[in-house]
Amino acid sequence: MRFVSLKIVIAICVNAICNVKYIGLLLQLHQYLCSMKRSLFVLLLVLVFASCSDDGISTDGAGNKVFIYEPTGWQMVLPDGWEILSEADRDKLAYKAEHYYEEDMAANKRGGEKKIILGVRKGEKDMNAIYAFVRSYERDEDFPDLAELLTQQYRSYATGEYSAEKSLEQETLSGVVFDKATLKVSYAGKPYFTYVTYSTMLDTLNFGVSIVTNNAVDEQMLVDNFRKSAASITVGR
Repeated sequence: MRFVSLKIVIAICVNAICNVKYIGLLLQLHQYLCSMKRSLFVLLLVLVFASCSDDGISTDGAGNKVFIYEPTGWQMVLPDGWEILSEADRDKLAYKAEHYYEEDMAANKRGGEKKIILGVRKGEKDMNAIYAFVRSYERDEDFPDLAELLTQQYRSYATGEYSAEKSLEQETLSGVVFDKATLKVSYAGKPYFTYVTYSTMLDTLNFGVSIVTNNAVDEQMLVDNFRKSAASITVGR
Protein backbone atom coordinates (compact mmCIF):
# COMPACT_ATOMS: atom_id res chain seq x y z
CA MET A 1 0.00 0.00 0.00
CA ARG A 2 2.84 2.30 0.79
CA PHE A 3 4.32 1.53 -2.65
CA VAL A 4 0.99 2.24 -4.35
CA SER A 5 0.58 5.42 -2.36
CA LEU A 6 4.07 6.52 -3.35
CA LYS A 7 3.29 5.91 -7.01
CA ILE A 8 0.11 7.89 -6.66
CA VAL A 9 2.00 10.74 -5.00
CA ILE A 10 4.65 10.66 -7.72
CA ALA A 11 1.95 10.67 -10.40
CA ILE A 12 0.23 13.56 -8.75
CA CYS A 13 3.51 15.46 -8.54
CA VAL A 14 4.38 14.74 -12.15
CA ASN A 15 0.92 15.82 -13.22
CA ALA A 16 1.24 18.97 -11.16
CA ILE A 17 4.62 19.73 -12.70
CA CYS A 18 3.21 19.16 -16.18
CA ASN A 19 0.28 21.40 -15.36
CA VAL A 20 2.67 24.09 -14.14
CA LYS A 21 4.69 23.76 -17.36
CA TYR A 22 1.50 23.84 -19.39
CA ILE A 23 0.24 26.90 -17.55
CA GLY A 24 3.66 28.50 -18.00
CA LEU A 25 3.53 27.83 -21.72
CA LEU A 26 0.05 29.30 -21.86
CA LEU A 27 1.23 32.40 -20.01
CA GLN A 28 4.19 32.77 -22.37
CA LEU A 29 1.91 32.33 -25.37
CA HIS A 30 -0.52 34.90 -23.95
CA GLN A 31 2.30 37.39 -23.37
CA TYR A 32 3.60 36.81 -26.90
CA LEU A 33 0.17 37.36 -28.44
CA CYS A 34 -0.32 40.51 -26.36
CA SER A 35 3.07 41.73 -27.49
CA MET A 36 2.16 41.01 -31.11
CA LYS A 37 -1.13 42.84 -30.69
CA ARG A 38 0.67 45.85 -29.26
CA SER A 39 3.19 45.77 -32.12
CA LEU A 40 0.43 45.50 -34.71
CA PHE A 41 -1.49 48.32 -33.01
CA VAL A 42 1.58 50.57 -33.00
CA LEU A 43 2.25 49.70 -36.66
CA LEU A 44 -1.35 50.53 -37.51
CA LEU A 45 -1.08 53.90 -35.78
CA VAL A 46 2.14 54.67 -37.65
CA LEU A 47 0.50 53.83 -40.97
CA VAL A 48 -2.58 55.90 -40.14
CA PHE A 49 -0.59 58.95 -39.13
CA ALA A 50 1.75 58.56 -42.11
CA SER A 51 -1.15 58.58 -44.55
CA CYS A 52 -3.12 61.31 -42.74
CA SER A 53 -0.47 63.67 -41.43
CA ASP A 54 -1.47 66.85 -39.65
CA ASP A 55 0.22 69.05 -42.26
CA GLY A 56 -2.57 68.34 -44.75
CA ILE A 57 -0.33 66.44 -47.16
CA SER A 58 -1.54 63.13 -48.56
CA THR A 59 -0.85 60.98 -51.62
CA ASP A 60 -3.44 60.37 -54.33
CA GLY A 61 -3.96 57.23 -56.43
CA ALA A 62 -1.47 58.44 -59.03
CA GLY A 63 1.28 58.91 -56.44
CA ASN A 64 1.06 62.72 -56.43
CA LYS A 65 1.45 64.66 -53.21
CA VAL A 66 -1.73 66.64 -52.57
CA PHE A 67 -2.33 69.42 -50.04
CA ILE A 68 -5.82 69.57 -48.51
CA TYR A 69 -7.13 72.52 -46.48
CA GLU A 70 -10.21 71.09 -44.79
CA PRO A 71 -11.97 74.37 -43.79
CA THR A 72 -12.48 75.27 -47.46
CA GLY A 73 -12.17 71.85 -49.10
CA TRP A 74 -9.34 73.22 -51.22
CA GLN A 75 -6.98 70.61 -52.70
CA MET A 76 -3.94 71.17 -54.87
CA VAL A 77 -1.40 68.81 -56.44
CA LEU A 78 2.15 69.75 -55.39
CA PRO A 79 5.15 69.83 -57.73
CA ASP A 80 7.08 66.58 -57.65
CA GLY A 81 10.32 66.77 -55.68
CA TRP A 82 9.74 70.28 -54.32
CA GLU A 83 10.38 71.12 -50.67
CA ILE A 84 7.40 71.53 -48.34
CA LEU A 85 8.01 74.19 -45.69
CA SER A 86 7.41 73.40 -42.03
CA GLU A 87 4.86 75.29 -39.96
CA ALA A 88 7.68 77.15 -38.19
CA ASP A 89 9.13 78.35 -41.51
CA ARG A 90 5.67 79.37 -42.74
CA ASP A 91 5.03 81.36 -39.57
CA LYS A 92 8.31 83.26 -40.06
CA LEU A 93 7.29 84.20 -43.60
CA ALA A 94 3.83 85.29 -42.45
CA TYR A 95 5.41 87.51 -39.79
CA LYS A 96 7.71 89.17 -42.32
CA ALA A 97 4.85 89.79 -44.73
CA GLU A 98 2.71 91.22 -41.97
CA HIS A 99 5.37 93.67 -40.87
CA TYR A 100 6.83 94.59 -44.27
CA TYR A 101 4.19 94.91 -46.95
CA GLU A 102 1.20 95.42 -44.71
CA GLU A 103 2.47 97.60 -41.89
CA ASP A 104 0.89 100.74 -43.41
CA MET A 105 -2.52 99.10 -43.51
CA ALA A 106 -2.37 97.59 -40.02
CA ALA A 107 -3.66 100.71 -38.30
CA ASN A 108 -6.81 100.87 -40.43
CA LYS A 109 -7.71 97.19 -40.69
CA ARG A 110 -8.48 94.83 -37.83
CA GLY A 111 -8.34 91.62 -39.85
CA GLY A 112 -7.31 88.43 -38.11
CA GLU A 113 -3.75 87.20 -38.24
CA LYS A 114 -2.60 86.22 -41.71
CA LYS A 115 -1.66 82.55 -41.77
CA ILE A 116 0.36 80.81 -44.45
CA ILE A 117 -1.22 77.37 -44.67
CA LEU A 118 1.11 76.00 -47.36
CA GLY A 119 4.59 76.77 -48.55
CA VAL A 120 6.32 74.81 -51.31
CA ARG A 121 9.59 75.81 -52.93
CA LYS A 122 11.81 74.30 -55.58
CA GLY A 123 14.83 74.29 -53.30
CA GLU A 124 16.28 75.91 -50.19
CA LYS A 125 18.09 78.59 -52.19
CA ASP A 126 15.62 78.69 -55.08
CA MET A 127 13.07 81.52 -55.20
CA ASN A 128 10.53 79.55 -57.26
CA ALA A 129 7.71 78.83 -54.84
CA ILE A 130 3.99 78.90 -54.12
CA TYR A 131 2.40 79.99 -50.85
CA ALA A 132 -1.24 79.70 -49.82
CA PHE A 133 -2.68 82.02 -47.18
CA VAL A 134 -5.87 82.67 -45.23
CA ARG A 135 -7.09 85.48 -43.03
CA SER A 136 -10.44 85.72 -41.26
CA TYR A 137 -12.50 88.91 -40.95
CA GLU A 138 -15.54 90.05 -39.04
CA ARG A 139 -18.53 91.00 -41.15
CA ASP A 140 -18.26 94.67 -40.16
CA GLU A 141 -14.58 94.91 -41.16
CA ASP A 142 -13.09 96.24 -44.35
CA PHE A 143 -11.99 93.30 -46.47
CA PRO A 144 -8.45 93.24 -47.93
CA ASP A 145 -7.53 95.59 -50.73
CA LEU A 146 -5.23 93.74 -53.12
CA ALA A 147 -4.68 96.88 -55.18
CA GLU A 148 -3.23 98.63 -52.14
CA LEU A 149 -0.92 95.73 -51.38
CA LEU A 150 0.20 95.57 -55.01
CA THR A 151 1.02 99.28 -54.92
CA GLN A 152 3.18 98.76 -51.84
CA GLN A 153 5.03 95.93 -53.53
CA TYR A 154 5.49 98.03 -56.66
CA ARG A 155 6.94 100.95 -54.71
CA SER A 156 9.46 98.71 -52.94
CA TYR A 157 10.95 97.60 -56.28
CA ALA A 158 10.48 100.63 -58.51
CA THR A 159 13.69 102.23 -57.32
CA GLY A 160 17.41 102.27 -58.13
CA GLU A 161 18.45 99.57 -60.57
CA TYR A 162 15.17 97.79 -59.99
CA SER A 163 12.11 98.44 -62.10
CA ALA A 164 8.65 96.92 -61.97
CA GLU A 165 5.44 96.53 -63.92
CA LYS A 166 2.14 95.81 -62.21
CA SER A 167 -1.33 94.77 -63.29
CA LEU A 168 -4.58 93.93 -61.53
CA GLU A 169 -7.47 92.00 -63.03
CA GLN A 170 -10.19 89.53 -62.15
CA GLU A 171 -10.17 85.89 -63.11
CA THR A 172 -13.02 83.42 -62.57
CA LEU A 173 -11.89 79.88 -61.75
CA SER A 174 -14.57 77.18 -61.48
CA GLY A 175 -17.16 79.79 -60.52
CA VAL A 176 -14.98 81.55 -57.92
CA VAL A 177 -13.98 85.14 -58.74
CA PHE A 178 -10.38 85.94 -57.84
CA ASP A 179 -8.52 89.22 -57.91
CA LYS A 180 -5.24 88.56 -59.69
CA ALA A 181 -2.29 90.87 -59.04
CA THR A 182 0.89 90.52 -61.11
CA LEU A 183 4.20 92.21 -60.37
CA LYS A 184 7.06 91.77 -62.85
CA VAL A 185 10.39 92.88 -61.42
CA SER A 186 13.53 93.59 -63.44
CA TYR A 187 17.07 94.33 -62.31
CA ALA A 188 19.54 96.28 -64.41
CA GLY A 189 17.14 96.06 -67.32
CA LYS A 190 16.83 92.24 -67.19
CA PRO A 191 13.86 90.19 -65.92
CA TYR A 192 14.40 89.19 -62.29
CA PHE A 193 11.21 87.53 -61.04
CA THR A 194 7.42 87.52 -61.35
CA TYR A 195 5.08 87.67 -58.35
CA VAL A 196 1.48 86.57 -59.00
CA THR A 197 -1.18 86.68 -56.29
CA TYR A 198 -4.70 85.25 -56.51
CA SER A 199 -7.04 86.44 -53.76
CA THR A 200 -10.75 86.04 -53.01
CA MET A 201 -13.24 86.23 -50.16
CA LEU A 202 -14.92 82.95 -49.18
CA ASP A 203 -17.66 84.44 -47.02
CA THR A 204 -15.56 86.17 -44.30
CA LEU A 205 -12.37 84.26 -45.04
CA ASN A 206 -9.75 85.79 -47.30
CA PHE A 207 -8.05 83.00 -49.22
CA GLY A 208 -5.42 83.04 -51.90
CA VAL A 209 -2.02 82.01 -53.18
CA SER A 210 1.16 83.84 -54.10
CA ILE A 211 3.38 82.42 -56.83
CA VAL A 212 6.99 83.57 -57.13
CA THR A 213 9.02 82.48 -60.16
CA ASN A 214 12.04 83.47 -62.24
CA ASN A 215 11.25 81.34 -65.28
CA ALA A 216 8.23 80.84 -67.52
CA VAL A 217 8.09 77.03 -67.16
CA ASP A 218 7.68 77.00 -63.38
CA GLU A 219 5.31 79.96 -63.49
CA GLN A 220 2.98 78.24 -65.97
CA MET A 221 3.10 74.95 -64.05
CA LEU A 222 2.24 76.55 -60.69
CA VAL A 223 -0.48 78.77 -62.18
CA ASP A 224 -2.05 75.78 -63.97
CA ASN A 225 -1.96 73.71 -60.77
CA PHE A 226 -3.75 76.44 -58.87
CA ARG A 227 -6.31 77.07 -61.57
CA LYS A 228 -7.23 73.39 -61.58
CA SER A 229 -7.40 73.31 -57.78
CA ALA A 230 -10.07 76.01 -57.61
CA ALA A 231 -12.70 73.42 -58.55
CA SER A 232 -12.20 71.72 -55.15
CA ILE A 233 -13.26 74.76 -53.09
CA THR A 234 -16.53 73.96 -51.34
CA VAL A 235 -17.32 77.13 -49.34
CA GLY A 236 -18.17 80.71 -50.25
CA ARG A 237 -19.71 79.94 -53.62
